[in-house]
Amino acid sequence: MNNSNKMDPNSDHRGIGYYNKYNIDNRDNKENTLPLKEGNTENDFLIQSFGLASREEQEATVFPERGVGSAASDLDNDSVIGAVVQLFDNGQGQLQQYKLKARLNLADKSNPEFIAPLTKNIQNFKRYIPQPYRDELIQLAQQARKDVRDKFDVWPYLGKFHFNQGKTAGTHKISVEPNTMAIAWYNNIDKHWAFTLRIHDFTLIGDLDETYLTSKQKAIGVKCQYVYRNEKFAEAERPLTWIEQRRRGML
Repeated sequence: MNNSNKMDPNSDHRGIGYYNKYNIDNRDNKENTLPLKEGNTENDFLIQSFGLASREEQEATVFPERGVGSAASDLDNDSVIGAVVQLFDNGQGQLQQYKLKARLNLADKSNPEFIAPLTKNIQNFKRYIPQPYRDELIQLAQQARKDVRDKFDVWPYLGKFHFNQGKTAGTHKISVEPNTMAIAWYNNIDKHWAFTLRIHDFTLIGDLDETYLTSKQKAIGVKCQYVYRNEKFAEAERPLTWIEQRRRGML
């Protein structure tokens, strides 16, 4: 096994291009596959360190009344109806091989899209993190990074989101969105990619799947994706049953 796999990306300051160049991040290269650990099949170990609600907690609470949250002004778990999270692979040798994209369907009918270029180098991750959340995000990233390493023997990818404004005429400048971060890694036990993300007060954790990708998606570099549906809004969108209406004093 290549001993370079044990190298902490934090110990080198040459950037992610260095790691991609030597294929340290290439899970398909058997020589670079780290040994598996028994019993590490859940992602919930990140819930506490990353400040996430569990899937059960995310889906357990329903709106007490229909339509609550439809005019949400902040981005949090009560204002997101659904989301599509996609991992893009630009190919080996690229300076930025992977990026995580999250398209959100909000209660106010808007659909913002955020993109996080990913790196394994903690020094690259720390660059340009805006205040006032910089220290908190760095601490969370370091803890989650350690947790993933301890569970799966891999260094996870880290990223910061920026709002995707599309092709803006005359400029390619981007601004890192405050209070955002992404973590992605390959679960070499269950053989799939996994992620956690934080975009302001919206947090999510999930497993990325390539089963339902279209040929068009694959052609533009989508490697795998996760589709999230907020059960709170499923309750709000469907007609209430007789018993639900009665219990809420509507009948």
